[in-house]
Amino acid sequence: MIRLAVAGVDDATLRDLGRRLQPVRLVRWPCEEADAAAVLGPCDAARRDLSAASPSLRTLLVCGDVAAAGLPSDSSGGEIRVRNLDRSRPSRQLIRQQLDAGKLGTPALVRSHRWTSCAAVTSNRLPSGLLIDIDVAQWLMGSPAELVYAAKSVGGEAIQIHLGFVAGGMALLDWGRIPEGDEYRSLSVLGSSGAAYADDHANRQLVFGGGPARTRVADETLRGMANLLADFVKELDGNRVCEKVNAAWHDAVRVGGAAMRSLKTGQAIRREDF
Repeated sequence: MIRLAVAGVDDATLRDLGRRLQPVRLVRWPCEEADAAAVLGPCDAARRDLSAASPSLRTLLVCGDVAAAGLPSDSSGGEIRVRNLDRSRPSRQLIRQQLDAGKLGTPALVRSHRWTSCAAVTSNRLPSGLLIDIDVAQWLMGSPAELVYAAKSVGGEAIQIHLGFVAGGMALLDWGRIPEGDEYRSLSVLGSSGAAYADDHANRQLVFGGGPARTRVADETLRGMANLLADFVKELDGNRVCEKVNAAWHDAVRVGGAAMRSLKTGQAIRREDF
């Protein structure tokens, strides 16, 4: 039985994940007896946990938004695998399944919106959410972007990234700030013979329990984490590494770097200049 140490989630989430992943044993990290570890966020707590990683761990799984904040150089003596949690969300997996089955035809446009209450962009680093969206866009398009153009509002309250692909497809990614509160995201994929759409409105259920009706958010995050960890365990059981997924995240970071250059220069950046 694999013993998997998990960091970056609260105790209730850890228990729920443990029930979903039986017979895998999940424990709180750091744990010297663990075979492998997974850091699921949030970034600040996860970075502290990364510094405490045991060199005896054979494999360390890190979510993309954690990796985007930077990995300590002494985080682990073992192998680090970076995965994008958004790829494991049920809605994103369903869209990918529709593409793989040919029901949408050839993907032509990926359109995403992300509204968040995090700080405006003032540094030389894109928000981690945009790196996640870049990776998802390239994954759904089935190829890396060849051209990157980005623009932002004067105060850094909004960013738009335009990705061009070799077959003529494109992706348009929006990031913007909202007042304090829940994040809101939407994703559209237009293909040559069909389209798919997912947004957070679909996860808000109207509840009648006496008195005024209330809305309850049915978050995909927990199911996404369970899917992500299940795939990770399969990799460990089969003693294999999905190099394409690792390479895809690193390429998304390169595309994000090109987007930052485009923000500064006002010019589109071609892949050969990344």
